[in-house]
Amino acid sequence: MNFFEHQDQARRSTSRRVALFCLAIVLLIGGLYLAVVAIVAIYVTKSDLAEIAWWKPELFLLVSLGSVLLIGGASAYRMYSLRSGGATLAESLGGRPAEAHSDDPATRRLLNVVEEMALASGTPVPRVFVLQGEEGINAFAAGHDLGDAVIAVTAGALRELDREQLQGVVAHELSHVVNGDMRLNLRLIGVLHGILLLGSIGVQLLRATTRGRRSRSSKGSSGVAILLALGLALVVIGYTGVLVGRLIKSAVSRQREFLADASAVQFTRNPRGLSGALQKIRDSVNGSRIAIAGAEEASHLFFANFLGSGWRASLMASHPPLPERIARLEPAAMARPSSAATARTSSASARLPAASAAGQLAIDLNGVARLVGHPEPRHLESGKRLLQAIPPLLHRAAHELLGAVALVEALLIERDPTLRQRQLALLIERERPLVLHEVRRLLPEVDAVTTALRLPLAELAAPTLQRLSPAQKRHLERVLEGLAAADQRLGVFEFVLTKTVQRWIFGPRAATGQGQLSTLLPLAREAEIVLATLARAGHGGEPEVARAFAQGWRRLPELAGASVTSTVRAIDLLSLDVALDRLARATPRLKQSLLEAAAQVVLADGSVTRDEAELLRVVAEVLGCPVPPFAALSR
Repeated sequence: MNFFEHQDQARRSTSRRVALFCLAIVLLIGGLYLAVVAIVAIYVTKSDLAEIAWWKPELFLLVSLGSVLLIGGASAYRMYSLRSGGATLAESLGGRPAEAHSDDPATRRLLNVVEEMALASGTPVPRVFVLQGEEGINAFAAGHDLGDAVIAVTAGALRELDREQLQGVVAHELSHVVNGDMRLNLRLIGVLHGILLLGSIGVQLLRATTRGRRSRSSKGSSGVAILLALGLALVVIGYTGVLVGRLIKSAVSRQREFLADASAVQFTRNPRGLSGALQKIRDSVNGSRIAIAGAEEASHLFFANFLGSGWRASLMASHPPLPERIARLEPAAMARPSSAATARTSSASARLPAASAAGQLAIDLNGVARLVGHPEPRHLESGKRLLQAIPPLLHRAAHELLGAVALVEALLIERDPTLRQRQLALLIERERPLVLHEVRRLLPEVDAVTTALRLPLAELAAPTLQRLSPAQKRHLERVLEGLAAADQRLGVFEFVLTKTVQRWIFGPRAATGQGQLSTLLPLAREAEIVLATLARAGHGGEPEVARAFAQGWRRLPELAGASVTSTVRAIDLLSLDVALDRLARATPRLKQSLLEAAAQVVLADGSVTRDEAELLRVVAEVLGCPVPPFAALSR
């Protein structure tokens, strides 16, 4: 199953979850209504059960309305509390940010593993948390999208796992990030919170009435009995709903765990690392235990099940049994890429020329959609090389709040003396003296790095920029836009950097209209703008541009009858910006076609320029399709 099939399955899964949740709510309302009718008849009207009139429309409406408001309100509140993404959840479970300058070598090793794997997969580096008080071996990924994702690892995992095993766990969690699983999982926490509230109210009523029975006289015994009966009914009904919710989690999450295991092995080409981590959990005294109260609602996010064993726990577990996961990985440990597969890879990589003085890159874009969400070991090696090539001064700056802001601003400072003076004057006018001083301090190192390192540097700063306040984020966005516009034209790198940083710190921009589009016809003009812009970015004369555009357009048969105006006579990045935001509404299947068409435009002349590679990366970024950094693969 590739990334786009996984996304389609996730979309269908969401619809099924909504339907099952609605069914659970209907059943809960029905059960609560029957309980209220029985309690009123027995304790208020003193009726015999055989004489009860079970259908009371007004009471049914009252119970239904109250239940929907209670469950819906509680779910909405929990979703609102998680609006800032995975960091809120990690902190609520006792997580503390992993500091790059920590004295703990295990923490620094964890950050190094996460950074190199994120750079290799083409995603912003997620924020990293350590669950300090947890001795079990476990981890989770959470967030609404790539920009606000976090990866949290228990202290037990840091202590017990070696680098190879830790890499397997991180690869597993990163696959949840890129495949969109974490967004669904966060929503599920909010949805089930409302159902759980019914049971919690019932427990509180039982406790209150138990205490009241000791202190109240016999005159109040009837009222106590009513509350006791209602509390018992809420407990039974509420926890029945929780059981249904766990079964929903189990039905959907188990297959996703197998897929995440498979993706991790494909990425690292090292099943022994992931299998070794699972075996450590199996053999450890603490297993995968999570001790903090409240972790149960997030059980489906974790790397391994911690809700106990036995057939009851297995029935409702959101994870496959450890022995089954290990058994699936162990045969893979004996598998190696066949010589034919190796030959195909070598042949594909050889289709394009090596890097040349003209700035062309040796990149294989044939079948680029296959790599979306599924990076390979060669990309992991590239990620390691990128991380090792980053100067220590810039690496430290990317992990400090002041330094990260100054770093992304310094990346937009031109080398041309006149333009540089104009941009520095803008910073003097708009930025704090401390930020300006940091920009000046970093500029010599930024000037010295290769072009291939500039976007990875910004990606490395992404988790630090997430910590800015909303006002600071808006200020940074305005400053970056001012720096990019200082020369009265928006260059490709400037567009790519400002667009991606804007998405990292604010999330995807809301496009005109609502919902996903399952056909490209309403987006024909936007698709044309994207392909035409890519054609002009890497091809010289008009015949070459037209040929490149036509090669990509043929990959969109749904638009064969659409009118093509070809009015893009120059690279218009502002129009591209608007077009990409609208195309982000397409379904995963359409996004796959768009990405493949864009790659064909770039490949039309058999070579790839850096501008083309960076534009294609931002197209993939906005479409929510993370691809490995092309420039890192240049020879």
